[in-house]
Amino acid sequence: MPRIFDNIDQPLLPALQQTLETATHADFCVGYFNLRGWRGLGSYIENWNGGEGECCRS
Repeated sequence: MPRIFDNIDQPLLPALQQTLETATHADFCVGYFNLRGWRGLGSYIENWNGGEGECCRS
């Protein structure tokens, strides 16, 4: 079942952080993403090697 994050009752950042703890790559498809939001995700992504299969795409 899909989850809806409204950042009031259901905050998005903790859910993304929990998912990225075990992820090896990520794809983000967003219409608008405030770049300050990367502060909360950067420490999870910066350790990936990059390249095919170990990168972050947005």
